[in-house]
Amino acid sequence: MKNIFRNKWATATLIGVVGTIALNLLEVSLKKYELMGVYCVRLDSESLMHTASIEDLRDAPLDTLMNIHIQPPMLDTIRALIILALPDTEATPHRDSLGLLLRLDRATFLLWSVLYGLMGSIVFLWLSDLLPQWCAAVMALAFLAHPAMLLFASFPDGTFLSAFLILLTYYLLWRIRNNSRGGPVVFFAVGVAALFLTRSIFQLPAVFLFAASLALLKAPRRSIAVYLLITVTITGLYLGKQYHKFGIFSTSSFSGLNLARSVSENPGHYMDVYWNYLVEQNGEIQYDGSLPNTLRREQKIVDVPNFNNISYLTLNKELLGEYLHTLSTTPVRKLADIYLGNAAIYFKPSSGYTPDLLVSVLPWRAVYDLGFSYPVFVALLAVSIAIALFRLRPGETGATAALALPGLFIFLVSVLCDRGENMRFKFFLEPVFFVFIVSQFSAAARHVYRKVVRP
Repeated sequence: MKNIFRNKWATATLIGVVGTIALNLLEVSLKKYELMGVYCVRLDSESLMHTASIEDLRDAPLDTLMNIHIQPPMLDTIRALIILALPDTEATPHRDSLGLLLRLDRATFLLWSVLYGLMGSIVFLWLSDLLPQWCAAVMALAFLAHPAMLLFASFPDGTFLSAFLILLTYYLLWRIRNNSRGGPVVFFAVGVAALFLTRSIFQLPAVFLFAASLALLKAPRRSIAVYLLITVTITGLYLGKQYHKFGIFSTSSFSGLNLARSVSENPGHYMDVYWNYLVEQNGEIQYDGSLPNTLRREQKIVDVPNFNNISYLTLNKELLGEYLHTLSTTPVRKLADIYLGNAAIYFKPSSGYTPDLLVSVLPWRAVYDLGFSYPVFVALLAVSIAIALFRLRPGETGATAALALPGLFIFLVSVLCDRGENMRFKFFLEPVFFVFIVSQFSAAARHVYRKVVRP
């Protein structure tokens, strides 16, 4: 047993396995209380705004994935692959759409549980280079107990996948910082490309922002060139497809609904407009018969609108116009108040985003919610930043800026580009924030111990 804990990779593997098993056991223990024996939240993946219909993914997966405009295709690609892998049983054949949906979401939650364990492993690997290994293991397990981790690991959208990819990409960037030969730049490039294909906030500027981080880290030019070759090729092909098919260089909802909500004092108004848009057309929409079904479908199988319907391209263009008008005509002071309101939502407990059965049974939830929300969380971040600046050595300014830049970008986009779900976006960075805060407080404690306790 001692040998296991002396080996960093063995310990990381153990933490990942324990985390995955523990999450599945907790879900099994609550199975009789779950909705339909699957859902800890009262929401399935078909009900999400940003998912394609399960029937379109089943019947025409490639055609459907090539014609998604509302969000990047990663989540629906995962859903399509799961559907392809699921056996067509006699009890729940693929033609039984509702039965297939239950099996799909159950498989998705199993995949999220694996990512849950892997996040614990990455947190440990990162902290084990900054703290004693036993302390890193304790901290990794403490983070796995974070209520928001359990919430989004049982939520059928791509939030958990996004947080996992951000943590992984940040860890790889930190590894590059500590490797004079450029480090794992290929894996880093793949991670950035995966983020681009998963979350709308990682548009083309983000690709070059990460390149700027590499330059600030003084990565070899060849490494930066490799990074740009991989990321620009992947993102260029996707953006070219989007412009060719839809005339946009982004996803439709991000450049319409999200931005309109971000500067509105009544973001719920835009949600009402969005949900009722097809109904208010009174069936007068005429569709080109050559369009794939995912662009013509008006309702998904759970009686929610198909927001990937081609008509939403027009609506989002109108909403983008409203956003630009509001942005140009609203007094600066009022805009500042709106953005401060967005920030106030951002710093609410992320575990409170939606009721969740797993989170509701946790006796330690109140402690974590206090630590991960305003004012305690802001104070912890501020003190950690102060410690980091105090410890900054000559010549490290560029490397520090390289690590801060992506996090600052994600934070600003999360606050400036939507209103209402900002606390969910905070979870994207919470694993990175956790590592940063723990590492800085640990460094400060060691400094005080050396200077005061044992000078």
